[in-house]
Amino acid sequence: MKRIAVLWLAVAAPLFGAEPVVSWEKARDVIGQRATVEGTVVATRKTEKVCNLNFSANWRKDFSAVIFAGSFSKWPEDIEGRYRGRKVRVTGTVAEYQGRPQIIVSEPSQIEIVEETAAPAPSSTSPPTPVAATETPAPPATPTAPAPPPVSPGEAAMAAVPATPGVPISITPPTLSKELAPFTVEVRRFTGARQGSGVVTKTGASFFQTMRLGVTLRNTQRVAVGPLEWQWVVALFDVSSSGDTKQQFFTGGERGMELKPFETKVIQSDDVALSGMSSSLGMRSGKKLRGHFVRVFYQGRLVFEEANPPAMKAAAENYLTGK
Repeated sequence: MKRIAVLWLAVAAPLFGAEPVVSWEKARDVIGQRATVEGTVVATRKTEKVCNLNFSANWRKDFSAVIFAGSFSKWPEDIEGRYRGRKVRVTGTVAEYQGRPQIIVSEPSQIEIVEETAAPAPSSTSPPTPVAATETPAPPATPTAPAPPPVSPGEAAMAAVPATPGVPISITPPTLSKELAPFTVEVRRFTGARQGSGVVTKTGASFFQTMRLGVTLRNTQRVAVGPLEWQWVVALFDVSSSGDTKQQFFTGGERGMELKPFETKVIQSDDVALSGMSSSLGMRSGKKLRGHFVRVFYQGRLVFEEANPPAMKAAAENYLTGK
């Protein structure tokens, strides 16, 4: 009877939720499914926001496991040192991100280290055993051409530069085509009605109004999207009564945002005040709007920007970089 019960369980296990085990080369075949992906972690990359475990030097197309910063504390040891060069099995839902398969890992139990039963002897032409205690990943990366990380160096730069409250970091990460971003961006400019502020002269009257930017982010995937960052710049012309003009810039943004599956999030800039003296011939003095500039980053890569008018792009970038 015991033998029959054991045999029944062995046959029935796949029918009751056991995930199929596939090699990392076949991970693309199970996108959208829960599966266990097996392979050797050949390279790792960890920043303050994310840790990527790469199973191939061609990280732009091949499978990787992704651990976000919110889960780092669940690993008491160094994540990179624990898995780099080891053969592992990663269990979870295989999602597609920028054309490559990945599993987002939130618990250590999702990654199982597979012990090798037979390891090749090291030689001058073969890599060291993956489980050997060495600082060199197995298989070792070529010193002159290491595998690039899924996260852009732009994100590492953002992490390395101390943030000034209310002022975006002055960097320009590499651009990623917005067609590949897993979310959409819509920018709207809201300008309040012009109101008189009580001062009237023979040549004109004073006015006051405010403007702000609204950005709508829509996640188009069934998985969470992040981290995201947005930056905004609003420029004004400050016109004196003598006709002299100088520029004023207002800027801000938010880092570390995340969109839940299919979530729509609306974020806004600070209000910027426009005021001055105007007449029937137009504005005589005061602060008037020159334009705005908006950028959105996804995992350190620039995926969206809007400059209105177009000349605002150069003006805003010069301001952000201190030129």
